[in-house]
Amino acid sequence: MSQHDLGTVIARRMFDCGESNVLLEIGAPYPMEDGPDFWCPYRINGLGSGQVQKAGGVDSMQALYEAMKLAAADLYCSDAAREKVLNWLGQGNLGLPVPETVADLVPKDDE
Repeated sequence: MSQHDLGTVIARRMFDCGESNVLLEIGAPYPMEDGPDFWCPYRINGLGSGQVQKAGGVDSMQALYEAMKLAAADLYCSDAAREKVLNWLGQGNLGLPVPETVADLVPKDDE
């Protein structure tokens, strides 16, 4: 699979972002070419470059989980999140697992 190819999309989530939308797409994990580990591609359209990114893991489940965490970090670190215009289902919490390094950026919607 090409480094720029999302492959088969297995999950999508649409976020509201002011007057527009942001789409997160996650591709199916696939084996790395040179070992037993896996890659999982993802792309965020509507913020940033829209380039395919990928996360690695020791198996397909870990690669998928890591892709969700990296996508969440990208989203929570965006200008749109800082300006509080990025949301999902009317909430600033985007409903994705996050790395500990950005956990403090997840809004507490009950405040």
